[in-house]
Amino acid sequence: MQDRPTADELTDAVSQFLQTELTPALSDPRLRFRVLIAANLMAIVTRELRAGDAPLHEEWGNLAALLGHEGSPPADSAALRAAIDALSRELCARIRAGDADNGPFAAATLAYAEAALVARLQIANPRFLERVQAA
Repeated sequence: MQDRPTADELTDAVSQFLQTELTPALSDPRLRFRVLIAANLMAIVTRELRAGDAPLHEEWGNLAALLGHEGSPPADSAALRAAIDALSRELCARIRAGDADNGPFAAATLAYAEAALVARLQIANPRFLERVQAA
């Protein structure tokens, strides 16, 4: 482990290099496209590193509240991801059972889904999110 540059600074630097220096120098359209994809992936990883576990904790909290679960989220990232997966499967089962077809649970489920989508787009594609929210 090192102090500087941090992992997110390194991935950001690679992304910027790929986008601003390497891509303009490429004449092969196929290779240029692949480098742009690599730059985008590096940008996603940078945003994930900067966000840390905060989005996971928020997701767990939102799912737990929606499903009526109490308690604290697991402490480590792997257990937290597993708990979110279990809660997501429970939500899917309730949706398949028709619990979210109408009524208060339907409205709460829709609100959860919209919030979860926004949270994912903040990491995966914030520019698209900005365009959608501006429209």
